[in-house]
Amino acid sequence: MSCNRVKESPEPDFFIQNELELIKLAVTGDSVEINVMAANGINYPVTVEFSKPAHGKIYPKKDGRSFIYKAELGFSGKDTVQYKLCRPDICKESQVILDIRINQNVCSPVYNPIDTQNIVLSSGPKNIVLPFLSGDVYCPDDVRQLVAVPSGLSNVTLSDSIRLRITFSRNQKRNLFLAYSNKDSKSQSKTRFIKLSLVPDSNYCDDFFNVENREDPVHLNEDDTLKVNYFTFKSSVNFCDGDLDPNYFELSATPNLKIIPSGNGYKVISKKTSSIGPGYLSYRYRNIRGITDSGYLRIYVHQ
Repeated sequence: MSCNRVKESPEPDFFIQNELELIKLAVTGDSVEINVMAANGINYPVTVEFSKPAHGKIYPKKDGRSFIYKAELGFSGKDTVQYKLCRPDICKESQVILDIRINQNVCSPVYNPIDTQNIVLSSGPKNIVLPFLSGDVYCPDDVRQLVAVPSGLSNVTLSDSIRLRITFSRNQKRNLFLAYSNKDSKSQSKTRFIKLSLVPDSNYCDDFFNVENREDPVHLNEDDTLKVNYFTFKSSVNFCDGDLDPNYFELSATPNLKIIPSGNGYKVISKKTSSIGPGYLSYRYRNIRGITDSGYLRIYVHQ
């Protein structure tokens, strides 16, 4: 009895006979893991190479089979990663096409690569509103905090903009760095810098100002009333008319005169007893740096 041996055919070489898969992925969010060997059904030794994508970054994993793709912040659209698998005798190439769609439920801030913004301002006391760093886009839940506030700036607040007060005198030229940080919903923080270049303001009044006295007396009878307000003596202020604090004006008087508030001003009348003779009405102004100075008006009370 004889046996006929059946000749066995070798297994087909899958790697040679099949093209690599064109991998297409729709991605919501900013990162995804891609295993190119699993997608091609390959579990035997090959080497893997990945190309650099145009709109993101790839991070190859230690297993040599896969990588993590992370899209640029704010990018939506198609991106491509070329990949190549090689055996000692042959290499094959294909690509991964990623359709990046922004997740509407996830907001990530976008930062301008230039992290210092230059702003030229006139020095002198004034309230300023600055935009945040140009090109930055923040999310509603982001938290911004001050990191460094140089001297000369005060009342600095952060909301939808930067509000501050500058109190430099006209002879100062300085460059200042105002720093703030932005923390996103993932508790990742980024520090931003705004460079303020201060130049003298030609309209800026000096720190010191002078309130003149009214030398010519006002004559007031016992039954007369002198009405005064913030504007009455303003012409006596030298140099700083446009630099005064309009919310500050004070009056005081000698004992023979009485001051009565009246509307937006005051009434000055003589007292009924011991009012005859000279007296003085003292007025005080303040500039917007908080410096005060006073002058006086001579008043002669007649019977």
